[in-house]
Amino acid sequence: MDNTIRFTGTLDNPHAVGYVHFYRGSYRGMLLSGMDGDYFVEGDKVRLQDFHIFSPMVDMDLNGTIDRQTSAMTMTVEVHDINLERFAAKFPYPVEGRGKFTGEITGTLDDPKFEGHLNAPEIVLNDEVFQKFIGEIVYANSKIILRDLTFNHDDGSCRFVGTYDTDTENVRGRMTVTDFDLDAILAT
Repeated sequence: MDNTIRFTGTLDNPHAVGYVHFYRGSYRGMLLSGMDGDYFVEGDKVRLQDFHIFSPMVDMDLNGTIDRQTSAMTMTVEVHDINLERFAAKFPYPVEGRGKFTGEITGTLDDPKFEGHLNAPEIVLNDEVFQKFIGEIVYANSKIILRDLTFNHDDGSCRFVGTYDTDTENVRGRMTVTDFDLDAILAT
């Protein structure tokens, strides 16, 4: 880790402005290739500005604050390019495509909560092309909640509302399909 920091203020109320670069590590079991960005320590708050996180799964930018006493977070997150091939091992068949995710992170460092919007123009699942993946996604308490995921295939459309438990890998939900070939996405 490299850290360049400038301190001002008093010992009782220090202020710091810095730039930090972590080279590799992990957070909650997710491998991190690196992190870097500017930070500001102002009283009990640490403010991250243009903080970049690089991992084998996603690359993202964070902006926001962390409370030093409670670990409470309020941040915006932008995942500019989700390469679904990085998640191929989690699917029962080949997957490819790219997407974006924007949203907010709240909760604490030990119990983060994500809420945001996913958008992927085209995804290939099981050698079938699907268009317009759009959805509202929430992550909390080891569960991914899909509030409203929609996508198209040929002349058909699909809407899914449900949950995925990352601990048990159970999926629950409701799917509404119109003129849609379900064999196109079901594992064989």
